[in-house]
Amino acid sequence: TVIAGFMSGVVSMTRTTARAQGVSDSTTVARTVLDRFDKQVRYSSAVNSPGFGASGSYYVEYLDPSQVDGANPACAQWRFDPTGRTIALRTWTDSTTPSPSGWNTIATNVRNVATNLPFVFAFAGPASLHQQLTVTLDIGPGSLSGAQASATYVARNTSTSTSSNTDVNSDHVSDSPVCQLAIPRP
Repeated sequence: TVIAGFMSGVVSMTRTTARAQGVSDSTTVARTVLDRFDKQVRYSSAVNSPGFGASGSYYVEYLDPSQVDGANPACAQWRFDPTGRTIALRTWTDSTTPSPSGWNTIATNVRNVATNLPFVFAFAGPASLHQQLTVTLDIGPGSLSGAQASATYVARNTSTSTSSNTDVNSDHVSDSPVCQLAIPRP
């Protein structure tokens, strides 16, 4: 009975350690995604309203101004795939002949659901002089403990006159989206 009690304690400690490691891993992934948004959205010159593509995935795009004189701005498109439970990113130069990179999976085990979509956009207006993008993540394996994180990013190079800020029919969709002319939401 002493050995059985000892083994029960070891099994319990192993489960607790595995749970703690899962939470730690999920937190690291969430932090990585949020850090990428922080470095990119803050300097963007336009953000589109998020929405669904034909594939059923949920997307958001933004335009980053050129960091080098004479170079074209860069587009970034983030995709939440609810079936694959992933968040991925691809980028391209905003030009007449864009060539997007392949999808780079940034996060797996993303548990966001249709009632808790990861990208929420706020138009610039009376409440905020700049466009804002809120990213909310629920990451973890299955129903086990994971990480929930959320952050709001202000696109400091945007204003009420930014092209993607126009929504005349109030359908919460940018009337003049950036980065989507040659590369639509798949």
